[in-house]
Amino acid sequence: MNCNEVAMNMQLLVDDELTEDKIQEIRQHLDSCTGCVEKLKAEKMFKQILHDKLCKNCPPGELVNDVRFSVLHAAY
Repeated sequence: MNCNEVAMNMQLLVDDELTEDKIQEIRQHLDSCTGCVEKLKAEKMFKQILHDKLCKNCPPGELVNDVRFSVLHAAY
């Protein structure tokens, strides 16, 4: 895997949407490429900042799951 391939998969990696095989390929590349490691750190930081800014008033995930469960079971 090269830098271009890693770049094309970077967002999928950050979002945990890759297969374990693809993740392993990317990790092998990251072991020898500090440039891609820095880009990955920046992507993760950007995602965290975006999440923090957009979800200031978001309910906790557990509450969302409880409500979803209740609604689904009430429908049946």
